[in-house]
Amino acid sequence: VVHGETHGKPILFGEKEGRIALANRRKDPTYLFLALQRHLNYPVVPRPIHEESDEAQLVKLQRVVDHLQARVKILEDELHGGLDITKYYVKDE
Repeated sequence: VVHGETHGKPILFGEKEGRIALANRRKDPTYLFLALQRHLNYPVVPRPIHEESDEAQLVKLQRVVDHLQARVKILEDELHGGLDITKYYVKDE
């Protein structure tokens, strides 16, 4: 019975769950599940574990090192006066 009406369908959640769901409308669903867990002792929602392989981590680190080396090279060129900024200009076609 909801507001004096009888429905032929089974009720999935109780009144407390409905209030929490109403308060979390248009928000990230994670907030709803965290509120249900916190207030009504619902079980923890399992989250996927993102494990990166050693090879993927190595590729990321190599990219970072390459980027840093390029920045250091530009700084060294600027320090020694050998920086030619014309190579960074956009060429008109």
